[in-house]
Amino acid sequence: MCYIPGTGYTDTGGCSYEFDASNVESAGRCVFLGTFNICYGHAITDALKRLWFLDTEEGRNLILDDSVDFVYITSCNDDMPQWHMKVFELAGVDVSRIKHIRHTTKYKEIIIPDNSLFKEPGLLFYTDEFREIIEKIKDNVRRTACYEMTPSLDLYFTRTALKDISVRETGEKSIEKFFKKEGFKVYSPEKLPLEEQISLLMKCNRFAATEGSCSHASVFCDSSAEVIILRKVDNVNSYSAMISDLVGHRTVFIDVNHSIMTNKTAPVVGPFYLYVTKELHDYLGQSSFIIPLSLRPSYLAYRYFCPIKKEYYRLKPLLAPRRIIPTFKSYIEYHLHH
Repeated sequence: MCYIPGTGYTDTGGCSYEFDASNVESAGRCVFLGTFNICYGHAITDALKRLWFLDTEEGRNLILDDSVDFVYITSCNDDMPQWHMKVFELAGVDVSRIKHIRHTTKYKEIIIPDNSLFKEPGLLFYTDEFREIIEKIKDNVRRTACYEMTPSLDLYFTRTALKDISVRETGEKSIEKFFKKEGFKVYSPEKLPLEEQISLLMKCNRFAATEGSCSHASVFCDSSAEVIILRKVDNVNSYSAMISDLVGHRTVFIDVNHSIMTNKTAPVVGPFYLYVTKELHDYLGQSSFIIPLSLRPSYLAYRYFCPIKKEYYRLKPLLAPRRIIPTFKSYIEYHLHH
C-alpha cells in the first residue's frame, strides 16, 4: 500500500502498512481532515492545518452534501477527547459532521486539502490560511462571557498536575514557585475550560511555560505580550519559532535544564531535569545562590534512578492493549486542493 506524503499527524510523519483486505468497509466520497495525535500541542497546530478548506466555496458546498463524509483518524485509534472537539468548534467546525475512521475503509474518492502548516528541512512554515484559523478561534473566544471576565495578568502554565509527570520530568515545581514569587499567576491549563485558557492567554502581559504543549499555547497570545519559553532540553523546537513568527510577540528562550539522560534519538520525550538556573535569575533581575546540582536530592534521584525511568518508557508501550490503527485508500483517485 502506498503512503500519501503529508497525511501523517505531522507534515513529515507517517508510513504505509499492510492490512486485512478481506475486512474493508466501502463508502463514496470523503474529505480527509487529518491524522490527529491526542496531544494539546498538536491539537492547536497540526490538527488545524486542513480546516481552511471548510471555509472555501467548494468546502461549504460539500458540507451541504450529506453523502460526503468529513473524516479523520487518530494515533492508536484513540477517541477524540471533548477538549479536542472544543478546539474544532471554536475553529468553526460543525463537529456533528466529522467522522472518526476506526476500521480500514475504502472510498471511491478522497479529497485531501493541502496543509497550511508544513515542514521543510529544519523549519516549520505556515500560510495565511493557518493564521486565519487561529484568528477565528480567538474571535469566537472574544464573544464568550468568559473573555469579558478575564483579567490581564502575568501567566505561568505548569505541567506539575499531570498524571505520571514525575516519571518524565523532575524539578518544575521549583520553577513554578519561583514564578509565583515573581507575581505570576500559576495555572494547570488542563483543569480550565478551553475558553478560559485562551482568554487568559489573549489578555496576559507576560506568559511563561516550559517548552512543549504548554508553551505552544502562546499561539493565542497578543502580539504585545512577552513570552518566556523555558527550555527542558538542548534541542531546537521548530514549533516555538513558527509560533513566535506567526504571532509577532517578543519571545525569550531561557535554559532551565540539566537533562543529561534524555533519549538520544528523540530528546523531546525526556526524561528531563529542570531547576531555577542562574540564567533565569539573571533574566528576572534576581541575584541568588545556586545550590550545586550534586547537592540537590532531586537531581541525584534523576541521575541515579533514570535507568528505572528508561525501563518504564521501554515497557509502557509493550504493556499497553494492542490496537489496530485504521487507514483508508482511494481506489479511483484523490484530489489535492490548493
